[in-house]
Amino acid sequence: PIVLNQVQLSLLSTQPLDSGLLAVCSELRIQPVAYSPLALGALSGKYSANRLPKGPRGLVIRQVLAGARELTQTVDEVARARGKSPAQIALNWAMCKGAVPIVGCRSVAQVDENLGACSFTLSGAEVAELDVAARQVRQPATQNVFMTD
Repeated sequence: PIVLNQVQLSLLSTQPLDSGLLAVCSELRIQPVAYSPLALGALSGKYSANRLPKGPRGLVIRQVLAGARELTQTVDEVARARGKSPAQIALNWAMCKGAVPIVGCRSVAQVDENLGACSFTLSGAEVAELDVAARQVRQPATQNVFMTD
C-alpha cells in the first residue's frame, strides 16, 4: 500500500493544499511528507533583500522574497509573539497542515532550532493568518520542474 506522499509544501509553495491533494491524502490515510518546507531558506528568517546566499539559490530567494514581503512580515510577527524563530513557525505551519517536514540541517544549532518547531502548535487563528498572507504572495516558490500533472 501507499503510505507516504512526498510533496513540495511551504508557505511559499501551497500547491498540494490548493489542488486538494492533502485532503485526499488525509481521506486515504496517506502521510504527506513536505520537502523544502523552508523554501530553500527563504522562510528561515536568515535572508532578506540585503542579505542573500551566494550563487543560484540567492537569485531564487531574491525573486521569491520580492513578492512575499507581507508573508515574511506575518511569519516574523507570529514568531515574535510566540518567542519562536521564523523557521519554527514555517515548519509548524506545515505540521498543522498534516505534513511531516523534511529539513536539511548543516549544524547542531540548526537541528536544535528545527526541533523547536515540535514544541508547540500554532493556533487556528495563527494558521489562518499565515494562510491569508501565503495567498497574497506574488511570486511563489517554483515547483519542482520534475513534477507533472
